[in-house]
Amino acid sequence: MKKRPTSKNNIDRIAPSYEKNLAQMKLLVSDPDFQRIVADVRKFFGLPLGGFDADKEQEKIQEWWGKIYERSNEMQNSQHFRDLLGDIREKETSGKIDVAMAQKYRDLLFDKLPEIRLTNVVRRIIAENKLPLNYEDAIRTYIISNDPIAPPFPFSITSSAPENPGFDPRKSVSFEAYAELTDDDFKSLRKQMNIWSAGRLPKSPQPLKDIDARLMAERLVRNRKRTASTGESYTMTAQEIIETVENEFGVRLTTEQVNSVAREMENLRKKRFKNKSVK
Repeated sequence: MKKRPTSKNNIDRIAPSYEKNLAQMKLLVSDPDFQRIVADVRKFFGLPLGGFDADKEQEKIQEWWGKIYERSNEMQNSQHFRDLLGDIREKETSGKIDVAMAQKYRDLLFDKLPEIRLTNVVRRIIAENKLPLNYEDAIRTYIISNDPIAPPFPFSITSSAPENPGFDPRKSVSFEAYAELTDDDFKSLRKQMNIWSAGRLPKSPQPLKDIDARLMAERLVRNRKRTASTGESYTMTAQEIIETVENEFGVRLTTEQVNSVAREMENLRKKRFKNKSVK
């Protein structure tokens, strides 16, 4: 029986960059300076010296996160915290400190919240070790569980979520790159973008062949009545429309195309632009 591929192997096939990023993480965790920083962080946040065992201690990890969130909420909702925040706001409003200084004081105040402090510590580690920004989750996971994981891609993908999908046209899928992309990375990006786009974005429109010629033919068909230089009125024939369009765009339509062009273009606009889900 063929061996079922592991989750890791699945990641390998999806993202050739995974092994490269994982090797980077393994090299980083072998650095004594990095280990000293991790030890200090674990001590500060009440984590085991060697981190939790991710395979056997998931309940303990969840319990630890619960305490972090609870302590952060308690501090943020305390009167003391609110007074300090109000004092910063009052000094900013009165002009005693400028906007930049007020924001600096707010950042320092919020950094006292355990949840925010952990995020800031992780980001400082990333900056000090010249790592791409998408290593944030990998560093945080290692601090908590001593498990050297790595981001599978050198990019991230997000999609918009409009409040009224039937009306709001601002549907989009975007990505952020955190390092120079290789040819393999671009292949992974295209695959992931297609996965994220499915059901979220409209399909790419099919090419419209000879659109300028067809639009001109439609205008002529809808305005066939003309006035000659003699002042007499006349109606353009299909042959005259064909010749006029050909002289302008080098595209020769058939009589059948001319006769059906108005209905065809109207149906095309309805198909492409009319959103029946909008009430």
